[in-house]
Amino acid sequence: ERAAELGERWRSELRKIASGHPEVADVRGLGLMIGVEMGDLAKQFQRYALNKKLLVNVSAGKVVRLVPPLIISEGSINDLNSTLRDFLK
Repeated sequence: ERAAELGERWRSELRKIASGHPEVADVRGLGLMIGVEMGDLAKQFQRYALNKKLLVNVSAGKVVRLVPPLIISEGSINDLNSTLRDFLK
């Protein structure tokens, strides 16, 4: 239940961050399994996030895949959101 609620809030926040950035084609997911479709920027974001000590996967070469542990904190979610926001600037 926590995963479903937190995942929905997180996807909503990611959609807000992505709005106005046409390079982000989609934010989708179920519970805390989230995909952010970014085309060619996905691998660049993966490297950027790693430099910020955040580990993300890239699937199909264009989708940033977020699959955090179910005990992820709000602070960790905020860190990733800030990293994506800074990257897209």
